[in-house]
Amino acid sequence: MPLNGSWLIEWGGAQRWLKTDVDARAVRDTAEQAGGHAMLFRGEEGVDTFHPLPAGLLALHRNLKLAFDPYGIFNPGRLF
Repeated sequence: MPLNGSWLIEWGGAQRWLKTDVDARAVRDTAEQAGGHAMLFRGEEGVDTFHPLPAGLLALHRNLKLAFDPYGIFNPGRLF
């Protein structure tokens, strides 16, 4: 599904910004079908900011955060 809106492309196309009226879930689904992911710059009701991670990768992220921030001081409740 082509996504219409205003695009800004950085890093030789590796990072793309999209301003659109398209539902955030549809943007996520399209990004996932293309092998990528989508993160929300501005939240939408009922949609998490970060693209959901597979279970194994989520465990890795949580373990890294625990190793570098064992007391949960930095961005509590924001990153995994």
